[in-house]
Amino acid sequence: TVLPFAGVLTGVVGLLFVMTLTYVFVRRELGHPFYGLTALILFGVSSVYQQAVFWFAASFSAFSLAFLLLALLAAQCYRRNGQWGWLLACVVWCALAPCWFAIGVLAGPFCCLYLLPTEGEGRRRGAAGWLLRLAPVLGTAAFLAVVLPITLPIIQHLEHYDSRGLTALQAFQPLQGAWTTV
Repeated sequence: TVLPFAGVLTGVVGLLFVMTLTYVFVRRELGHPFYGLTALILFGVSSVYQQAVFWFAASFSAFSLAFLLLALLAAQCYRRNGQWGWLLACVVWCALAPCWFAIGVLAGPFCCLYLLPTEGEGRRRGAAGWLLRLAPVLGTAAFLAVVLPITLPIIQHLEHYDSRGLTALQAFQPLQGAWTTV
């Protein structure tokens, strides 16, 4: 009887943490608390994360999103002041985001997109600046380098693929997936 309550509490704590980080990121990015509060409210009342709040196993997706937001906040600080420590923090948060839920592997690419130079900014920093902006992917790559050798044999032979006589790689059909999406 205590476990279901703990599961809901975990989801609520995760959601509140994500809402707070959303507020901070948007407030800093757009320069006014109103925008941060609006983003916090819109995210908070969205039903997208309902499963993450009420279902313990899904609550970890909220924590993965929290680590993505921590990475974005670090990238934001790096973009503002150019201090390497913030870029390193971004890489670390990107490496930790997938530890909670698989969707966290997108933290590195999202941070790289965020760090793309704005108009005129690319000329100021040159080629070295461009390479530094790719650093968040190193966090994702580090996670995959550690985890994939351990988990790949398990992933390849999951029951729902193995029952059809396929590995996960053989069952991967991007054209069929694209057609189904259309």
